[in-house]
Amino acid sequence: MFCNGDGCRTLKWYEQRSDSSWTGHPLLGEDLVHGHSLRDVDGNLDIFCAEMSKGADWTRTVDYPPSHIWVFYGDGKGNFEKVTIAKGGSGTHEARLADFFGSGRLDILSKPYESGAQRRHLD
Repeated sequence: MFCNGDGCRTLKWYEQRSDSSWTGHPLLGEDLVHGHSLRDVDGNLDIFCAEMSKGADWTRTVDYPPSHIWVFYGDGKGNFEKVTIAKGGSGTHEARLADFFGSGRLDILSKPYESGAQRRHLD
């Protein structure tokens, strides 16, 4: 899996073919903007991905306020179901997944890129 950290590109997963070449498969119907967190969800070829919002260098406004957080649930055959967890807010930068509360489910720990951003808790 690859994503572009500071820019706008297509989010893809890559499949190695029998001839050792690689084929990219897009996951979104739109470009990923400031993609900054890319993790495997549970070892079953599920994918967690989030976009980062950041202040533009020339202003104090956020240059991409509708940042997204997604999980792509894989079926083991190369197909993924996209689930949008959140949209908007302060974005996600270098998120980690772990079972912090012992519930048997993964939790998301993240931080915004910009200092002073609003705090958010996702259940």
